[in-house]
Amino acid sequence: MSLLFNKKNELLNRNNAIVLTPSVTVRSTPSESGTSLFILHEGRKVEIKDNSMREWKEIRLEDGKVGWYLRHLLKLSDRYNSFIIR
Repeated sequence: MSLLFNKKNELLNRNNAIVLTPSVTVRSTPSESGTSLFILHEGRKVEIKDNSMREWKEIRLEDGKVGWYLRHLLKLSDRYNSFIIR
């Protein structure tokens, strides 16, 4: 039973993502009307900083930049044990 619980927590608490689309606009707030902060390009790795909102994920880059991205554009990937941004 604890093995299943641990696997469930591992899957729910993933905190990495890889961009798979040519470009992704990251916003200043969890809203489509938020200011465009920067663009991410295919292959970029990011950390999921805040996974608590239903529709938005807050991400952080290696250089410390932070912003928001729509959840429906994220896809789980067991291969990378991470989120994939499409």
